[in-house]
Amino acid sequence: MAEPPRALPQLLAGAVGGVVIGLVLVVAVDGLFSLLGAGKFGQLTGFLAIVPAALYMHAVQKAIPGPSQLMLTVVSAILALIPALALAFEVGADWPRLLSGALGAFAFVLIYVVLWYAGLRWLTQRSAQ
Repeated sequence: MAEPPRALPQLLAGAVGGVVIGLVLVVAVDGLFSLLGAGKFGQLTGFLAIVPAALYMHAVQKAIPGPSQLMLTVVSAILALIPALALAFEVGADWPRLLSGALGAFAFVLIYVVLWYAGLRWLTQRSAQ
């Protein structure tokens, strides 16, 4: 990564793009498994789509120096995971696991990036004073 993104829209675009790429891969693997007779299509969890977005955010976090990065990452992840799982479980009864997990992955990434970005700005301003 040449220059890490500094604005929230850039971070959101990269993270959501990672989820889209991950979802395409999950759909392809799930389709392959269903063609091979290893289950019905849509049974693989869509939450696996979060992996490319997590790798992207890890690279961004390593490239942007800041105070308390680890604690900020953990707190943001926990606070984003709760509503994302609640959303995925709420629609999970009516939707296939692939769709409910993908919705949860998108929700997690959107909430996580906003919380992480806001927390990083707050910590940076606080440490500068």
